[in-house]
Amino acid sequence: MVLRSIIVVVAGCQLLLASGQTTFKRRYDMFGQQLGQSATAIELTSDAAYVVFVNSAWQDSLYYSPVATTLVLEAQGDTIAMHRVEQLFHASSTGWANGSFPLQGGVGFGVGGSNLAQDDTQRPVLYFFDATGQPTSFIEYGVAGEEWIGRQGKQTPDGGFVICGETSSTASLSAFC
Repeated sequence: MVLRSIIVVVAGCQLLLASGQTTFKRRYDMFGQQLGQSATAIELTSDAAYVVFVNSAWQDSLYYSPVATTLVLEAQGDTIAMHRVEQLFHASSTGWANGSFPLQGGVGFGVGGSNLAQDDTQRPVLYFFDATGQPTSFIEYGVAGEEWIGRQGKQTPDGGFVICGETSSTASLSAFC
């Protein structure tokens, strides 16, 4: 009897999970490349659209790399726009889960991440986007030759920013903020 109850509860939970995913249920192919992509965060805009922060594949000249990208979706999941962060000869990443944040004053969004230069320097980066998901700027931190990977950023109450991640520039893997 107990086993039957557990099976019913598990089956019921599976049905609830499946029925909760009714809006999007879509696969998005950024820029028609049919290459690996991963979404890391999502933000709701003031006009009920969504800005999804994505790591997508891209090739600029001879250098192939992941690139920080936004996918802008309307409320029903249809694509409005796609934008790439242009950082020539760098791999760029939007960090890890929930790495995005709305900017104070509703002027746009930020996301913590990192980039990788051709000299193998990896730096934490704060990427900034306007309210429509268009990239506007970025700030990178760190020293040439070191490895610092940004995973998440947030805006602080005083208007500053914090970025967290990990580094192997010490004797072992260490967290930083």
